[in-house]
Amino acid sequence: MKRVALLLPDENNPYQQHLVREAQAAAGSDVEMLPPRFAGGLAMNQIPQIFEAIRATPRADAILIMMAGGEALEKTLEKVVREGIACIFLNRTPSFVGSLRALSPETLIASVKPDQRRIGAIQAEQCLALNPASGFVLLVVGALSTPSAVERRDGFRAAVGRRLEVHDLEGNWTSAGAEHALRDWYRLGADRQRSVKAIVCQNDPMAEGVHKVLVEHGPEARAIPVLGCEGLPEEGAKAFGRGVQLVTIGPEGPEPR
Repeated sequence: MKRVALLLPDENNPYQQHLVREAQAAAGSDVEMLPPRFAGGLAMNQIPQIFEAIRATPRADAILIMMAGGEALEKTLEKVVREGIACIFLNRTPSFVGSLRALSPETLIASVKPDQRRIGAIQAEQCLALNPASGFVLLVVGALSTPSAVERRDGFRAAVGRRLEVHDLEGNWTSAGAEHALRDWYRLGADRQRSVKAIVCQNDPMAEGVHKVLVEHGPEARAIPVLGCEGLPEEGAKAFGRGVQLVTIGPEGPEPR
């Protein structure tokens, strides 16, 4: 039976917990899915986890990894593929995949990721359906140090073109981060007196944080449409059902209210 290690950045991230459940369900009785390891958001914590997987007895046959931070794990993962251990990247394709394949052509090196630009484009289509002519919208992005946030933003901006004016706020993928960013914008933003036609959030926790701030600012702010993304059963779908956000993008696609 093949043994597979699952390495993820953040134990408190609902999306990553969803990935754990999906991986365990897919493994079934045919694959031994090792207990997931989390890195607390730090690449330096994933390095010993990788070595643990390849030095264990018996060792892992494959590593599924969502890299924490940037691309600091290249040298460590070179050791993995030299050992003939398969390496599958989740959520993004690092720039050094080609180099890893060159080191060990017979070893499986692959990546599985969403079409992030298309996700941004879908959110743009939803937003344009609300504001077909023109308007000013806030786009609450995740951490712009992550490729997924940048690609979703670029997909959104490309799809809306000049039809909407878009101002970015960085919410760091969390409800608290989005709350802080929107409160700061209401307090200090150069465009804070403008009429906001919609607030588009790159995930559902940030939509929750935005909703809290809008409630604080009264009925007019509360009426601003909030768009989320991900639609996980334990967070986005529930928020969607409570009317926190107008729409989310779930595993099966857009879910309009």
